[in-house]
Amino acid sequence: MGRKRQDYRFPLIKMEKDKIWFDDLTFERISDKKMIVNVIIGEKEPEGVDFVYYRQ
Repeated sequence: MGRKRQDYRFPLIKMEKDKIWFDDLTFERISDKKMIVNVIIGEKEPEGVDFVYYRQ
């Protein structure tokens, strides 16, 4: 069984040197090797979920 691909659009809200805000999505560069992506999920009770990425 395959999953149906779904595209999402996140309008740009604001940009700074190390942080970019979209509607329900934020990218923040902490250092050259670390980035945090915060995503707002849920429709009835939205909450933010952080995904931390490390460059090796």
